[in-house]
Amino acid sequence: MISVLKFDACELNATSENKKLHNYNLPNNAAVGIDPWCISVDTAQRWERAFTKKRQKLVQTSTNLVDEVWKNRPPAETNPVIIQPVEFAGRSVADKLEDLRERLMQEKAQGIIITALDEVAWLYNVRGTDVSYCPVVHAFAIVTSKSAFFYVDKKKVSSEVSCCCCYCFFLGISPSLIC
Repeated sequence: MISVLKFDACELNATSENKKLHNYNLPNNAAVGIDPWCISVDTAQRWERAFTKKRQKLVQTSTNLVDEVWKNRPPAETNPVIIQPVEFAGRSVADKLEDLRERLMQEKAQGIIITALDEVAWLYNVRGTDVSYCPVVHAFAIVTSKSAFFYVDKKKVSSEVSCCCCYCFFLGISPSLIC
């Protein structure tokens, strides 16, 4: 028998998490399915410890269950990436990457993965319309001491954006932009 329970991961904070998880009154030896793309490793480990007390276990789902039931889901929009001119952005991508790399060295870090859409937009001076009322594009970035990568759907990148990225590469910024 499969029971589907919905709970908000945000409501489960560190102080009340175990109590709230046990309030779902799952039977002993229950298997709780999780989508590994939707929760952090830290959260999964905390949940696993909480469920272990009743011999329950977490099981990673191999497919997104929402995708399985949402059969007529509209396709994702392919909105273009827009370059934010430096006069509006305030600073060049090169300057921002230089500062970020200095901070990485201070922290003795080899690199950083940036997944917050507004932070990616700020760092690379790009904008988009992927989120209503928020000028961001669905993308993420990886910055190391020697390279900077901007990952975005190639279909969203115009020739103007590609040229801008090639120019950045020529300046030694090395953004392997369109991955």
